[in-house]
Amino acid sequence: MERSSRWVQTCSTWWRRAWLAAVAYGSLFLANPGLPRRLASGGPFNAADKATFYGGDHRGYTDYPALPALPA
Repeated sequence: MERSSRWVQTCSTWWRRAWLAAVAYGSLFLANPGLPRRLASGGPFNAADKATFYGGDHRGYTDYPALPALPA
């Protein structure tokens, strides 16, 4: 989880400095429902469980905790 947060901060800094043309989030998207909102608020980020990616058993994307709903 800590590693994901540092990676997001690094990419964000590099993006602002125009050192990057694109950022691929890959497994961060799989492990974090609502990733755009998590990025905008600075987290929290779920650690990815690669054993649940793309098949296997019943575990997977819907098992990761979602962010609480925004107040109306």
